[in-house]
Amino acid sequence: MPDQLPWTYDFPVRIAIPFAIWLFCVGGCIGSFLNVVVYRLPRGMNLSRPRSRCPRCGQPIRWFNNIPILSWFVLRGRCRDCSGPIASRYMLVELLVATLFLTLGMSEPITAGQGLPALYTVQEIDIWMVYATHLALLVTILGVALIQQDGQPVPLSLFWPLLAILAASLLLTDTLYPQPLHDSASQLMTLLVGLGSGLLAGSLAWLLELKLAGRSDRAVLIGLSLAGAALGWQLTVLMGSAVLLLFLLLQLLSGGRLRLSILMLVFTLTALLVGRWQAVSSSWF
Repeated sequence: MPDQLPWTYDFPVRIAIPFAIWLFCVGGCIGSFLNVVVYRLPRGMNLSRPRSRCPRCGQPIRWFNNIPILSWFVLRGRCRDCSGPIASRYMLVELLVATLFLTLGMSEPITAGQGLPALYTVQEIDIWMVYATHLALLVTILGVALIQQDGQPVPLSLFWPLLAILAASLLLTDTLYPQPLHDSASQLMTLLVGLGSGLLAGSLAWLLELKLAGRSDRAVLIGLSLAGAALGWQLTVLMGSAVLLLFLLLQLLSGGRLRLSILMLVFTLTALLVGRWQAVSSSWF
């Protein structure tokens, strides 16, 4: 095996592979916690107490039966105490978040942001804060989608971790936006324009969902606004336009059953992985 693969750049193979496995494991743990947040936060419950329990018999889940992804397969999707079924959704959420951590990690820090137009190195904090911000955005949108699927209102407190990470990224980095507003634009100006484009897209999405589905949620407006603040206006325009157009088409075909937050998650991830930030040129400004 070569010491360094072309796509790892600053990451030797002996570090990149264990690090990728570690990212997957951490993502599974975050996905497990997201399951707790999605159930408890809209109901006003404490996120740390009581411990996770079987929904059927109420027995606390032992720590060795609460290992993300693995425990569900070991127990064959059933409670150890009462043999009651445990929904596969919990495992799938853990697997999805673990996959998000891994795929975005391969796209950004492990390859030193080779899919982004700005130059990064893994030794500097900038690419790590870009990664943390994008992950927080994706996990938050997934949380919105899951809460809406449960028919619950989305609490505004769900967005606090994303806001905290975004604020920290802006304070600690000079290149949070690989494609700024223009060459001489400050991060603050890029942030404001991105926030404005996200707010516009979110307002249109909220009105469209309200009109076609007969219901909407302010979380859609807030989610797209924060997406604009985290991604910049270029990806927000592309992602927002794709979301609105496909939502309009699918909503008409599905008879009003589709929620817009699912499309937000799909297109945000797609934009981060393959959009390369250059589809809309910053030279327009």
